[in-house]
Amino acid sequence: MSSAQLDLARTIHREREAEARAFAVSTTARLARRERRLQHHIDRVAARLAVRDYLG
Repeated sequence: MSSAQLDLARTIHREREAEARAFAVSTTARLARRERRLQHHIDRVAARLAVRDYLG
């Protein structure tokens, strides 16, 4: 491989790694939002059940 080919291969590799990192970060953020939303619903249901149990 020539020097230019190696440079091109390195550049492509770096770009692919950057895309993979960006995807991982966005996926992690999306999952964190989903987890918070689900926890919010769980907390609401738990509170509703606690009130129902308290009131009989």
